[in-house]
Amino acid sequence: MIYSKISRLTACKIAVLSTFLFTACSEEPGNTPLAHDGGYTEEQALLENINVVAYARQFQTIAEDSTTTKLVSSIVPGSIIRMSELDSVTFDTTGLVYYSRTKNSSGEFEFNNISLKSPYVMLELSPSNECETDKWIERCYTPYQKSLIYSLIVDLRKSKNVGINVATTIETKRLLKLISEGMSFEDANQQAESDLLKAFGIYNVPYRFDKAISDENRAEILLTDNLSGWFSYIHARSLQGAADEFAKAGTFNEAEVTRQFLIGFVESWSHSSQIDEEEKTYLHDYMHNFMASLFGFGQCTADYEGYSTTLPYEAHKDIDFACLSGAWSFLIHYAVPDSVGAVLGQMTDSRDGTKYNTVTYNIDGESQTWLAENLKYNSTDGIYFWNEAMNLPDSIALIPYESCIEEKSYTYCDRLQAQKSNLDYEKIWAITDSVKAAGKTYQGICPDGWHLPDLHEWKKLRDYVTEKIDIGSLTNEDVMAIAGFGESDEDYGTAYAVKIDSTIQLSTHQGSSNSAIFSVFVEGIEWSYVSLEGTVFYPAPTKKNSLSVRCIKD
Repeated sequence: MIYSKISRLTACKIAVLSTFLFTACSEEPGNTPLAHDGGYTEEQALLENINVVAYARQFQTIAEDSTTTKLVSSIVPGSIIRMSELDSVTFDTTGLVYYSRTKNSSGEFEFNNISLKSPYVMLELSPSNECETDKWIERCYTPYQKSLIYSLIVDLRKSKNVGINVATTIETKRLLKLISEGMSFEDANQQAESDLLKAFGIYNVPYRFDKAISDENRAEILLTDNLSGWFSYIHARSLQGAADEFAKAGTFNEAEVTRQFLIGFVESWSHSSQIDEEEKTYLHDYMHNFMASLFGFGQCTADYEGYSTTLPYEAHKDIDFACLSGAWSFLIHYAVPDSVGAVLGQMTDSRDGTKYNTVTYNIDGESQTWLAENLKYNSTDGIYFWNEAMNLPDSIALIPYESCIEEKSYTYCDRLQAQKSNLDYEKIWAITDSVKAAGKTYQGICPDGWHLPDLHEWKKLRDYVTEKIDIGSLTNEDVMAIAGFGESDEDYGTAYAVKIDSTIQLSTHQGSSNSAIFSVFVEGIEWSYVSLEGTVFYPAPTKKNSLSVRCIKD
């Protein structure tokens, strides 16, 4: 799934109209409120020659550091605001339309000396300024984004601080649909808001999508920020489609195209490596409840506490749902087909008590048991330099810095030293060859009873998996994860440590390598091999001497 912080993919994020100031329709002492429904009244003069001053702000999240974000205004001066009067009975547009433009980056705009017969108006923000036109347009395409129009119905007698965003645009469609079916504005508005909260999986909080940003609705702002980026990134028309479908049913689950579109949004957010910690905290329950709602689950109440289930997700994947502590959680994972014959298990590293998943294969009558996740012993992230994976001290594994600079430049030796790539091949081979000659496996950093796999063991595993799984039918799938080997911790493939010795030869389309293959790089269905001398067999990994370790049982 292509996803790189979807909320950053468009500048037209969330239009927030705030601080409304009405000079002739505020409910100050002595002013008689207008009727809510039932057409025009004799008090319509309260809406004659009024001035409306407001601010349109497009908010987007900007990461300040690795743990916090702030919401900043990014309004483009000259953005067009449209105010359309709505009949106070039918809520059809009356044909009376006013336009204004934002004056500067603050987003301020004004409607001066306007007269209305109804207190209800539709407020919309157009991206037309980005398309270098002076006219209102319904959709704008730029080289970098597909801008969206957001809308909201406002009662000018009441609104002081309102927000316009993806959610209010969808809710507005539902509101108008319910009114057309005979509901009053107040009842329809309450029903539409309730439907949208339920569709998003949001419970026990009031509807706050239509409020200007505050600490109370920060999660809602972040959610709509991400949603607007997703709609813009995929296709602007998708917002219109989602709003139309929601208007008809009051749910996102009736139209499969819309449902799958939003499922993709939640999955992409959950997989993004660029989500900061603050956003994860604010949105974790929102996103997981949203996904549960898209799969037909209601609120995670005390009656469902501890309930869990697994459902098919897509080809080669399942999704787990669990109701815990009043909130749903989901996990998407690869499903291992029976054809692989993988036997899943667990082991405990006696050195630190860490438990690991394992997978066992019967390959040509022999059992192979591997760790089904990366080793993390003495490593916070499970990444090792190769000599660390071999469990060799620097004094043995590395050429001394002084010896390096006798033959190389300081710059070259500094880089080798920093990457721990100045490996002393002769000493390493002497050790690994002596272990092999004794008929033993090389333990390296692995637990007792386990060892660092050599190239033969890696190739044997690869040949077995490709025999059991139709790799030709796969594209970007993680073939090893489908085989029960565990999912990669890296976004763009994983380099796994290989124990070397001086007798193994690797034949490739480039011919035979020498013995110094020290890592196997797995990216989806592709494998490549990297030698100590720097020779890379296509495709090339992004890292050379930063490796993950998968131990194999003796």
